[in-house]
Amino acid sequence: MIEFELRGDTQIIARISRTADIVSAEIMRALNTVNTQLQRHIQSDKLSGQVLNSRTGNLKRSIVQIPATNEGGSIVGGVGMGAEAPYGLAHEFGAHIPERVPVNSKALHWIGVSGEEVFAMRARAFDLPERSFMRSSFEEFRDRIEADIRAAVHEAAV
Repeated sequence: MIEFELRGDTQIIARISRTADIVSAEIMRALNTVNTQLQRHIQSDKLSGQVLNSRTGNLKRSIVQIPATNEGGSIVGGVGMGAEAPYGLAHEFGAHIPERVPVNSKALHWIGVSGEEVFAMRARAFDLPERSFMRSSFEEFRDRIEADIRAAVHEAAV
């Protein structure tokens, strides 16, 4: 966190305010750059075989960059998962999938792994293991994010 205590004439205040704006802009630029790299890593590595294999591409397309903004003195930005693929949360954190039975039809119907049609009177419960692709990527990028932000502050202050 960068804080300034301003004492003195207005020229000093104006100069420090301008410096704070420059530092803020550089941090947002650096954060947007590293978040673009993080988004690409999740889509092209984690969701392309490292953690999960893509079947339809919906989950890959739901990974979005949240542009950095200055909100009340805090710079906020990141990479998130859109609502287009809610099953992504079940993969990220793991989940218990309860037994399913038909409600408005005589049988359940789905497409099997090999592309065949499957009809059943019930589908048993199972536990989906945790397969983190978002949190694990963030952990891998943590040092890079911190270093890029420190470098941006240093560049802006020089």
